[in-house]
Amino acid sequence: MTDPRLDSLLHDCPGLRLKTDPADLEHYGRDWTRRWVPAPLAIALPGTVDEVQAILRWASAQHVAVVPSGGRTGLSGGAVAAHDELVLSLERMNKPLAFDAVDRTLTVQAGMALEAVHNAALEHGLIYPVDFAARGSCSIGGNIATNAGGIRVIRYGNTREWFFTDRALQHVLAHGAQAPFAEVYPYYVVTEFAAGDEAQEAAAMAAFEDCMEHGWVSDGVVSQSDAQAAQLWRLREGITEAVARYKPYKNDVSVRISAMPAFLAETQALIGQAYPQFEVVWFGHIGDGNLHINVLKPDDTADTEFLTQCEHVTKLLAGVLSRFDGSISAEHGIGLVKKGYLDSTRSAPEIALMKAVKRAFDPQALLNPGKVFDL
Repeated sequence: MTDPRLDSLLHDCPGLRLKTDPADLEHYGRDWTRRWVPAPLAIALPGTVDEVQAILRWASAQHVAVVPSGGRTGLSGGAVAAHDELVLSLERMNKPLAFDAVDRTLTVQAGMALEAVHNAALEHGLIYPVDFAARGSCSIGGNIATNAGGIRVIRYGNTREWFFTDRALQHVLAHGAQAPFAEVYPYYVVTEFAAGDEAQEAAAMAAFEDCMEHGWVSDGVVSQSDAQAAQLWRLREGITEAVARYKPYKNDVSVRISAMPAFLAETQALIGQAYPQFEVVWFGHIGDGNLHINVLKPDDTADTEFLTQCEHVTKLLAGVLSRFDGSISAEHGIGLVKKGYLDSTRSAPEIALMKAVKRAFDPQALLNPGKVFDL
């Protein structure tokens, strides 16, 4: 039997594509966290701005909550629909709209995949520098919504360094990647630089040799082709997929770059004491002070027990972040996962201001309710 609310929606927005099959509800109702059981009312797939506006007018009149949906590659529960919300998927709104050669601006629809944005920019002889491992599925709208940093976070052409540990490398190698060195080291950094001529390339190599002489770097390899570069980047970009089967509990945190060494030392000690029975995989973006902490669930540990222990330590981690003036959310947003820790890194007046802005634009609290705070 058709839900009368959906009949009303189709009346207000004739021709709108809706999905109600159980498999679609499960697929569109969750993101990569996999911690909540998806239970949306339906999936709306508008193709135009007019349809989006009609959907939101209907939602306001019917008092139905709406969860915007892009590629759903987030790790904070920000795209979860678990309480009869209407999922508003923008996957059909995935086209470039305009290019201004003078301003060098590219206007695209919010549902356009990041990789497609890259390709559209290349067609005009330009490069859109923001990049992620999930470039083929994450959407530009989601990237903007979470202020995601990615692997070119400082500036394209400048050096940006990624930090990952030997444990992260072991999982990626087990997942099919090739080992870069014969020896095993505790930390690995993947660095990419733009060299416009031989002089710039020589300067980069001189910087590398200086690091070797000072003992800051133990070994290194330089790619000689695009294929070799792709193999090296797989060591970093393949980490999330390689550990997915362990249902990792993820902390996505950031501090000022200058505070990173001290924060890293204190946090490693904290996590080593708190998680002696768990394997912890570290990786992140040293270039912008961003760390991803993945706690892997042992097969013999129940989900609820694992989450309880991890959330206790997250409270301790939030305290460390507060002392270092850091953030509990580096690039995946607050979502359901982190809203309980928002006050550790944002003051009461700041949160009050955020709530005031939310009320001004969404007075009924229907747009993705409960994902940052509860009104």
